[in-house]
Amino acid sequence: MRRHKNDRVDYLEAKLGGVMNLTLSDDEVETLRGLLSDFLPQLKFEMARTHGSELLHVLVKRETLCERLLEELRAASTPPQLS
Repeated sequence: MRRHKNDRVDYLEAKLGGVMNLTLSDDEVETLRGLLSDFLPQLKFEMARTHGSELLHVLVKRETLCERLLEELRAASTPPQLS
């Protein structure tokens, strides 16, 4: 993610061959970060209770995506360091 002069966040990169651009305001970034942070523990709980390998695979993919998005959202709200 990159910071733009207009304080918007550009989200790029989907894993399966496409690119998705998503522009969010700072407030929307905070909201999405909160949603993902709240959802992740519930997802991990469901993974622990799941016995079917097919469903577990889907849940692991969701967990990986949530964690990657949270990482990118955190990076987007961190001001760039001057060298």
